Amino acid sequence: MLGLTKQNRYDLMEGQQVEEFDPIYPDCLSIDLDAFTLTSPGKDEVVYQENVIRPDIFFDNKMGTNNLEDIVLWINAIPSRRDLSEGIILNIPSKSDISSFFIKNRKLN
Repeated sequence: MLGLTKQNRYDLMEGQQVEEFDPIYPDCLSIDLDAFTLTSPGKDEVVYQENVIRPDIFFDNKMGTNNLEDIVLWINAIPSRRDLSEGIILNIPSKSDISSFFIKNRKLN
């Protein structure tokens, strides 16, 4: 399991790996965004300048992890953390909505 922590989602292109308590998801760019649905409304969060500087801390505070940062940005049609800017309102879905979506749409070996 220690080697898994050094990897990111893009190293695990198919399937789902579980690292202790948190799942590691497949490549989010290989899944159709239009298929993403919410079971409950996401939470709207305003991005401030300090969040632009340290998005990892922002996502850790809002979601309890920063492992889902690229997925939340992708869902909000923001290509990367470099495209975050002050004043943007991000819709942050629940971790369970993200998990169920990726599990349902993952490619099994």
